[in-house]
Order: sequence, then C-alpha cells, then structure tokens
Amino acid sequence: MGPRGFPRATADIDFLIRGDMVERLRALMHQREAEVVTENSEFSSYVIGGIRADFQHARRPISLGMLERADPVEVEGKLMPVIQVEDLMGLKIQAFHNNPRRLQDLVDIQRLMTNNWDTLDFDKVRQYFGLFKRERDFDGLRRLADPNS
Repeated sequence: MGPRGFPRATADIDFLIRGDMVERLRALMHQREAEVVTENSEFSSYVIGGIRADFQHARRPISLGMLERADPVEVEGKLMPVIQVEDLMGLKIQAFHNNPRRLQDLVDIQRLMTNNWDTLDFDKVRQYFGLFKRERDFDGLRRLADPNS
C-alpha cells in the first residue's frame, strides 16, 4: 500500500516473488538467521531485525503476470518494481476471501479505487473479484468509492 500512496502503520512488508526464487530466498533468510514464521509452497514469512517480511510465491500465470506488469516506483530513494494498483486489489480481495475477518483489505480496496478513480481499469478489478465469486462486493465498493456520488 505504501508505494501506491497509502502508507499504513503495519509492522510488516509484503513481497510478491517468482516461484523459482523461493529456494534462493529461503537460503538467504536462513543465512541471515531470520526467524521463520511460515514456509510452504505458496507463502513464506520471516522476522528479521524486528521487521516481518511476507513473501507470496508467484507460480501461476495470473500472479506471474502481475510481476511482469510491475512499474518502477521510487521507494526511499531507490527504484523498485511495484505491482499495479489493479493487481494489488486482486491480492487484497484474495486475502479477504481467504480470511473474511480481514476487513482492512476491503477498506484498502475502497481507498485505492477512490484515489485512482480516473485511471483504474475497473474491468480488470471486477475480473479479480469474479475469481472469488465476489462481484457483489466489487459493486458495493465501487459505489462507496465513487468520488462523484
């Protein structure tokens, strides 16, 4: 959220990495003596230097496409590839779908919609919601986010 204009007071940082980089990541984290929170085929999480780093592993065409479309964004003086706003919303709706108690994800989506209203590809976002049969959620969030209403 931070590189897309909404820094949040969270104690973690999220990454999307290519699935073929997971073993390299694990070796690096173990070498740095990071505390392992989770390591599985889809997700890895570590704590290092008091900061939690979460890594979602991109293996499917849809998530690999997110990485291919990533834009270089300046973060603390360095250019980093950051996924597009629509793709970020796709990951947010997936997180909410997997854990409906994560209401902050819906708030984040609404904020991203409002802030990017004039440039957002709503069809693409609706497709992400459709993957989880959540088109009604999309319609409701779009109404709430509409700066013209």
